[in-house]
Amino acid sequence: MPAAVAAFLLLNLLDRAGSAVPRGPIPDALFLGSFVVGVVAYNAAFLLAAIVVALTAWCTRRRDPVIAALTLAVILSVVVSPFAGGASLQAAVRTSIVAGIVATLALRGLAAKPRGPRPTSPEGWALRLAPWPFTASVAGVYALVAGAFIATAASAPAAPGLQGGAELLAVVAALVAPWALASRFRPVPLVTAAAAGLAVLVLGLRSAILPLIAKWAVSLQLYLPLAAYVFGATALAYALADGLLRERLRGRAAGFLLLAVAGIGMNSTYEVLLVTAGALRLFGGVRKRGR
Repeated sequence: MPAAVAAFLLLNLLDRAGSAVPRGPIPDALFLGSFVVGVVAYNAAFLLAAIVVALTAWCTRRRDPVIAALTLAVILSVVVSPFAGGASLQAAVRTSIVAGIVATLALRGLAAKPRGPRPTSPEGWALRLAPWPFTASVAGVYALVAGAFIATAASAPAAPGLQGGAELLAVVAALVAPWALASRFRPVPLVTAAAAGLAVLVLGLRSAILPLIAKWAVSLQLYLPLAAYVFGATALAYALADGLLRERLRGRAAGFLLLAVAGIGMNSTYEVLLVTAGALRLFGGVRKRGR
């Protein structure tokens, strides 16, 4: 995870923002250094994500053959990608496999019997139902992205609309993430969330660089009102910061963070591997022995 976050910050954010910085020997040297470090982090994250997905395929081949087959299919699609033709068809197949993994894990999570006694108050029911809108939104994002790639491969005109729907669901998932992860009121997540929301607000109001960063970093078109992205970034940052600070939720928060830095585009094998590894962490991985 640290390698993926470093690659995201250095290549997707800092390098994109470099176009707004005046040129000169010192800035050029700093940006070159950050680019080199970012490339190293990118390759490390790619390798680690591939190892996680491959080990999942191997270790679950008996107790969870569905996930084993799907994760193996992801690895095979990544391996053959440089050698096979038909880029649009390849992308449609890869994203469909990932959407299948996310949907399978999400449905299992929602079907699992809730722990604890039956709620007796509105607040208790709110917490019990919290995973539903979050899980459905996350699964819907990748189902719509896969549909967009299928539409592109079939030369159908539905691709932009499907991608727009995926962006809307991504914002919804970000907004409900603190509720779904049962975030608590704590100073560090509060400061982190305020900084993230303020950054998006300032860039959105005073700079033309936000659409560029959003498009190339996380594949967002920013067609919704700016307030949706400000509140979405605030909620997302709060949920991630709080989850990473809590040992019980650290694994799920780390998985959600991988999904966030991968974005919703799944335009490369790197993003496909990050999304797969992130979904395995976020939704609790695979079936246990005896289940």
